[in-house]
Amino acid sequence: MKLQFKFLVPVFLLFGVFFVLFFIADHRHSEKSMEQTLLSQARSLDRLIRATRLVYHGEFIANDFSVNQQTQVFLPSHTLRKISEKLTELSPDNSIRFRSITTAPVNKQAKATHPEKRALDFFSTHPQTEELFEPILKEDQLYYQYFSPTYFRAYCNTCHPNTTVKDGHLNGVLSITLSAEHLRIQTLQRHNMALMILLASLTLCGFGTMWLFRRLIHRKLDILRAISQDTGSGNDDATVDVSGNDELDNLILSMNQMSTAIAERETEILKAHEFSSTILNNISDAVSVIDCETAKIVAANQAFLDMHNVTYCEAIGHLCHEVTQCQSLDDDSVDSCPGTIAAQTKQPCRKERFCTTGDTINYFDVSASPINNANNKPVQVVRVARNITENKQQEAQIRKLAYHDALTGLPNRALFHDRLNQALLQCERESCCGAIAFLDLDLFKSINDAYGHAAGDMLLKVVARRLSGCVRESDTVARIGGDEFLLILRDLKDRDSAVILLEQLIESVCKPITLNNETIRTSASIGLCFYPQHGTAIDDLLKCADGAMYEAKRSGRNTYTICD
Repeated sequence: MKLQFKFLVPVFLLFGVFFVLFFIADHRHSEKSMEQTLLSQARSLDRLIRATRLVYHGEFIANDFSVNQQTQVFLPSHTLRKISEKLTELSPDNSIRFRSITTAPVNKQAKATHPEKRALDFFSTHPQTEELFEPILKEDQLYYQYFSPTYFRAYCNTCHPNTTVKDGHLNGVLSITLSAEHLRIQTLQRHNMALMILLASLTLCGFGTMWLFRRLIHRKLDILRAISQDTGSGNDDATVDVSGNDELDNLILSMNQMSTAIAERETEILKAHEFSSTILNNISDAVSVIDCETAKIVAANQAFLDMHNVTYCEAIGHLCHEVTQCQSLDDDSVDSCPGTIAAQTKQPCRKERFCTTGDTINYFDVSASPINNANNKPVQVVRVARNITENKQQEAQIRKLAYHDALTGLPNRALFHDRLNQALLQCERESCCGAIAFLDLDLFKSINDAYGHAAGDMLLKVVARRLSGCVRESDTVARIGGDEFLLILRDLKDRDSAVILLEQLIESVCKPITLNNETIRTSASIGLCFYPQHGTAIDDLLKCADGAMYEAKRSGRNTYTICD
């Protein structure tokens, strides 16, 4: 319901209630006034009749008339009856009547009516009451009857010498009947006129109220609605000039001030948003904000979009793990997600993750920090990811350089010692055995001098590949420097097996090698010892194998020697 109806309906209801109450009060006042008028008329007529009767009676007695057939017609009782009949005849519509009723009427035809009998009984029981006035309905017309008591006096004995009524006792009543119909019609006419005037006044008041409402309230409410709509639609100039100083004008002024303040605040927020967006998009790390309840991305910078090769619409509103496709380096459980951990623990979390795209594996350093609300409950998580693939590759390269030979890619001395230590621990734990072989190329210095260092390096690479091809994957071939190689041969248990393997190694090294259209031939001297037969310490085993290798060289090269 509109405010206009909410305002006008109660107003009209108040007017209606006032009109009904006024009409009821006026109706009651009119009835009371009509009764008072008729009562006043009845009293006047009563006094006139009584005065006439007393004067008439006094004159009758003063002239010393005797009561007989000729003179009784002049008695007040006879005369007043004729006056009553003549008054009724002369009054309009027989509106006035009066009768004098006695308790013991001489004229049997002048019997008291039922109301007159009730009046006689009433005055009998209420001797102090001087009058009785009551309405009656006769032939659908309203009348009022006025009764006043008449009492027997001493002078009444002149005309009624034989009566049994004593002086001062009730002798009868004087009944006056007045028609109220003409007064009732006048009252109804006046009521109708008043009703028309009230209705006209109510209509004028209604239209006046509506006009004032539209003039003073509705127009200003339209202004307020226009300001609110303009403000809601982003119109920063949504202000209206105010000329009045009432409450609505003050409200319009406040709305103008609020609209101006909102415009200023929106400008500040827009600048702050642009500033933060500029900073965020210029950060090289991939930054995203994730809603804790839905696990969906609510904000992301350009670096994040570029990192995962998605558009803004493909990222915002989508689940984080669906966009990033990242996996844990430790396990594949959801609990390893940094965002989930940060949301659950309310503490920052940092983990390394990887993502596979085709044949390419990218590594990321991901850190997540929770954003808590006023109740210290995490509502969002800020996720910062940095691509560390290049760092990982460099670390792998450094590790490889630290434990592998740069030329051949074989394990170097440090990795050889580590693997030999593991083999010895396994031997002690599982009561197994193995062998260590020390291989040295024959006349490698002469080849280097004759063909150059580049040819020598190529020769070493070829030999490294050939040696690796002769052993199992569980075995180790290491280059410890120059033209020297060390081999760890796991589970080599007896001399016969060792001889077969050593002959294969010498045969593979002796195969000709073509370098720069030149055919080069080389050979190797190999020394071999067993563990734990020849020792359980690394230095002892290396010393034993080295000695056996030199024994092979002294035997003419291109051969092998096994420690006794």
